[in-house]
Amino acid sequence: MKVNLPKTKFFCDLYWQRQRQNLIQSGVMNYRAHVRHHCGLNNVNSFLLGLNHVEFDMPKMIRETDIDFCCLKPTEQQMVLWRGVGCPKENLPTYYYFKESLNLKKGDTIRLPGYIFADSKEDTAQIYAFSKLKKGIIYKINVPQGAHISYDSHYVFPRNSKFICTDSTAVNDKTQSYQLISLDYIKPNKYDNNL
Repeated sequence: MKVNLPKTKFFCDLYWQRQRQNLIQSGVMNYRAHVRHHCGLNNVNSFLLGLNHVEFDMPKMIRETDIDFCCLKPTEQQMVLWRGVGCPKENLPTYYYFKESLNLKKGDTIRLPGYIFADSKEDTAQIYAFSKLKKGIIYKINVPQGAHISYDSHYVFPRNSKFICTDSTAVNDKTQSYQLISLDYIKPNKYDNNL
């Protein structure tokens, strides 16, 4: 079966398209609820962002996880997920992405690095967003039906997922201040009806 792949300028998109093509050709259609390294993806994220060196075979874990995302059972309905991020120290690589998010405006697109975690409860996001270092960010993420995201007590999106900003509001309450950013998850081209 020949699949026409759309042209794109992002290396990761090309990578995903090749993975999708390989899965279609090999007939691998073993749908599952979560990727096999779901609980170890925090370590993978640290490795990808250069925060620390981990002893595991990270390239192998990343390859396996990326392929696993292609085999996940698509979500059956639209859902809203929440993600909280506290302001990191300025010398950390994550600070760049934090500042980029704070500057988002309606209609802007952003690619968040690594495998990002989210939860179905806003309260959980608030725990991660509020830190002693200035204000945090709470992302309200609209996930369309048919998305391939990993679920095992919490949700994880594929590596370097892309989102479009639908709203960004500064919130100041009695105890905390934070930026509430609404995002629509953009399903990658690699997950289409051929899978």
